Amino acid sequence: MVGANTPSATWMVLVTVVKAVAKPGARPLELGELLRAHREQLGLSQQHLADLSTVSIRTIRNIESGSIRKPRRQTLSMLADTLKLDKISCALLNDAAECAKPTVGFDLRPPYPFSSFVGRLDDRDTITRTLTAGDSRLAVISGLGGVGKSRLAMEVTLRLREQNGWPVLWVPLGESTDAGPIMSAATAISLDAIRGDAGSCAKLAQLIGGNDALIVLDGLQGGDSAEAFAFGLLRACPRLRLLATTAAPWRARGALSLRLAALAVPSRDIWDAPAQLGETESVRLFLERMYQGQTGPSVPMADLEGVAELCCLLDGIPLALELAAARCAELSPELLLHDMITATDGTSDQTVPCEFDPVWEVIGNSCDLLTGSQREHARRLARSGSRWSVENIAVELELSVSAAIDLIDAMAAIGTIRMENRASSPEIVLLNLVRRVLLAPVP
Repeated sequence: MVGANTPSATWMVLVTVVKAVAKPGARPLELGELLRAHREQLGLSQQHLADLSTVSIRTIRNIESGSIRKPRRQTLSMLADTLKLDKISCALLNDAAECAKPTVGFDLRPPYPFSSFVGRLDDRDTITRTLTAGDSRLAVISGLGGVGKSRLAMEVTLRLREQNGWPVLWVPLGESTDAGPIMSAATAISLDAIRGDAGSCAKLAQLIGGNDALIVLDGLQGGDSAEAFAFGLLRACPRLRLLATTAAPWRARGALSLRLAALAVPSRDIWDAPAQLGETESVRLFLERMYQGQTGPSVPMADLEGVAELCCLLDGIPLALELAAARCAELSPELLLHDMITATDGTSDQTVPCEFDPVWEVIGNSCDLLTGSQREHARRLARSGSRWSVENIAVELELSVSAAIDLIDAMAAIGTIRMENRASSPEIVLLNLVRRVLLAPVP
């Protein structure tokens, strides 16, 4: 039976601390070492401490091993209460957590978001949990342009840094991001390493060493060179974690691969239920951006229905939703619906607000990942309809069923279609915004 941490037991742990720091050149005990000393002083196993405190055994193991150096205050408080620590011991434990400083040669804060994070909580938690536990040290987020890959990576990164105190190196890649004149030396080395410079890769590995660290590669292009860079660095740095965002899925061995879908759009059967309508992810995002978080019961039903229509029209793609919500500062959702015309029959005289140019650009970049024949097949489907079965696609395009499945796989990989009714009769739905890009006149 575990009782209170007696004065003699506390004294013995304090003696351990004093002896550790009294040695010439010695460093203070780290959080994990202190926790282990208190646990072992009471004769508790990690499992026993987990059972008594309700803190998971994985978290306790990660703290004691040093994988987690800055746990949540609530976690530390629960462990201290279970161990019956006195004020001095609690203070030492908290100081060890607060003073946990990264020893990596960089500690750059990730870019901070300027708006709230809506939806994707399960995706965020899955990636955070996987990288923290070390089940996989490489996570890859892929999806259609504008679907929110970078925003999700930003949220995961901030959470990992807050929970674990890991130093972070955010490396912007591709056309959508620019490190600019404030590019750090570590970022410059990373860019050269990704391009295949062996010397830069060695320098980066030396900066990280055997320490905990997180590198985010935002906009990474997959392929042999990217895989060689990532796995070479992971092999050289056993406590490094890598998080990458890509347009096309990167099927790297051993990686957590997450294909990010658009936000859920409201189904017609809840159109007359304002509470359910307002809780749909895409509608929530639109309303938060439209009303700056003041969604409450003051949202007129007409506006709510117009927003729901817009969310369906814009396929639940966050970038398009945010741009449309910004326009609602001048227009009501109903007027914006009248103003927004998407291509439905392939004619070239249809227009959309110029504010949506960023959407067409990023979706166009995603469509460019299709081969020439795949894109032509996709254009034929866009001209003919928006919902298909596998057999109908094969007939329409005069393909074998196997070839039709290959086309569907290629289009699903980059997020240009979504699958509905998977359990019964699967339907392939071509996204509205993708149809407009595919049917746009070729310059």
